[in-house]
Amino acid sequence: MSLLLNIETATPSNANARKRPARSNILGVTGMSRRALADMFRHHGLFGRQSHLNQDQQAVVQAQIGPIPGLRRRPQVLTQAPALQALAAFTRALVSRNGEYEAIDQSALRSAGLRRQQISEVITTVQSVRDVFGLPLSAQVPANDEIAAARVRAA
Repeated sequence: MSLLLNIETATPSNANARKRPARSNILGVTGMSRRALADMFRHHGLFGRQSHLNQDQQAVVQAQIGPIPGLRRRPQVLTQAPALQALAAFTRALVSRNGEYEAIDQSALRSAGLRRQQISEVITTVQSVRDVFGLPLSAQVPANDEIAAARVRAA
């Protein structure tokens, strides 16, 4: 299980709710500042040792989130495999919707063989990056760049 998923599941929340309770995000659960969390991610990365995602899946998710200043980039992965293509599409959609996943069809991920824990980890990772660094960080979706840049500068 990833570090982020451990943090997120440490608080009670309704997984089916459209709006999560204010204290169910990484900032509310940990009580840590954005700066401290940003430093932690830059030092340890976005995925813990017990991540449900393999190295290729982690690289695909991180590539779709976009570059995070100071965070070690993962090697690019060719997304020819159907499971990686589905994961890339899901993560892109998640980033473009600012971490809101209810309207995104997850059946392609399940059909491609991803497990519930893996899908949850992707959602939690994108939402935590959103809360700490701002989204989107990707150049393909520039709508929120000023907010993201301000958060990165503040971190």
